[in-house]
Amino acid sequence: MTTQDIGFALNYTNLYLIDITPNGTSRTWARIGQGITSTGDESDEETEETYYYNGDGNADEDVTGVKIGTSFEGHRYHGNAAQDFIAGLRFKKGSDRITTMRHIAPDGTMAEGKVTIKEIKVTGGDANEKQTFSFTTTWKGMPDITPASAAAMPTAITAQAVSVAAGETTAISATASPSGAAQSFAYASSDVEVATVDDAGNVKGVAAGECEVSIKSIVAPGVSTTVAVTVTAS
Repeated sequence: MTTQDIGFALNYTNLYLIDITPNGTSRTWARIGQGITSTGDESDEETEETYYYNGDGNADEDVTGVKIGTSFEGHRYHGNAAQDFIAGLRFKKGSDRITTMRHIAPDGTMAEGKVTIKEIKVTGGDANEKQTFSFTTTWKGMPDITPASAAAMPTAITAQAVSVAAGETTAISATASPSGAAQSFAYASSDVEVATVDDAGNVKGVAAGECEVSIKSIVAPGVSTTVAVTVTAS
């Protein structure tokens, strides 16, 4: 798949990952997705206008500053790693509001850098409605951009069947090919009463039985596979 093959991309094919251990020795990526219903571009620009004698009275305008941000809105999902981390920043300030974020666009282009998390709202709504959740991330300066290439677009996903005891957790090892393809996936269980799976591919056994977990490439949603999951009695 090349950039030209994508055409009109649906918004959910944008992948947002956030480091939930910003003070750790290594990054722990969690996907911003569960419970999120919409995103918005909160970017802003500073410009400078200069009028020159050779401009026939017209302005020569330059962009002198850029602030790039993204707003996220939806419902509070307790137990989601990304939401729990962000909600925990509500009463913090300064450097405690800074972490690293990745944004992988539908064509595979990746932006990565430090962000400030602000405007955190973790509750609101009528008594019989889902709890609301919203926040905004703003890049601190310009992120590092890794351009997409045709070779980096996934064409297939491979993964092995897994077995886990009820109450225990094991990880699915999924690999997208060809070499260099984006290794970003969305997971879903066919029967959450047998096993659940989180955004990182960790499968937790719930009750003895069998089910399947579907694995879909985030940057190429048409590329997917399924793996068998067997849960044994604890």
